[in-house]
Amino acid sequence: NDEKVIIISSFRSKAADITISIPEALAREMQLKQGQKYIVRDVLWGDVETELDNDHSLQVRMNPFSARILEINELPLK
Repeated sequence: NDEKVIIISSFRSKAADITISIPEALAREMQLKQGQKYIVRDVLWGDVETELDNDHSLQVRMNPFSARILEINELPLK
């Protein structure tokens, strides 16, 4: 099983809430399945845990001059 990660960085001098949208072609390459639920966790700081939206997007707060390593994992289907 390959790890699925997104690495983002901010060079802004102020904190900002941003939306990350994974393009469909990249979602296919990452083998993100339609209808599957995914949990996203920040493995660098540990302060983010959210679900990936159906359109493969998520919102995250970026602190000034910071970075995040977001790991994407499947949630078990109920």
